[in-house]
Amino acid sequence: MILESLAAVLILLLSGFAPGFALLRHARFAPAERAVASVGLSLFILYLISFAIYVMGIPPRFHLLLALTCLALNALFLRDIIAFLKIAEVKTLFATYGAVLFWNLLHVSLVRNLSSGDWMVDWFEHYQRSMFFLERPDLNVKFLDFPDVVAILM
Repeated sequence: MILESLAAVLILLLSGFAPGFALLRHARFAPAERAVASVGLSLFILYLISFAIYVMGIPPRFHLLLALTCLALNALFLRDIIAFLKIAEVKTLFATYGAVLFWNLLHVSLVRNLSSGDWMVDWFEHYQRSMFFLERPDLNVKFLDFPDVVAILM
């Protein structure tokens, strides 16, 4: 489980920058703008391709091909990426983001119990929705066995 989680984080780090950077490396943006735009565009591209894989009914294992493509983009533009990451403004930007991320993870680690009290049903519904997208069952699935909110209000 821990190795799978670390692998997922590594894949996200490798996939979350290179596709956008490949398209924006010659754009006339300031370095910080190019860094942020590269991450945003990369995540948007990953979303669109993942959505297309889901909608077309392509087996989820094709996400591995997507990750390998992003790895190839990292290798192809490695020199440009390293040169870009050496820019002081970009170093400061990513170091600051890393510090804020680390600080937030420290805060999350203080939570001892995620019982969620009365919100247990909401968490369970999100679990059911996640399983719906992973397993691709019949589209007439009803999440939870509660009446619809509209029916309650009528």
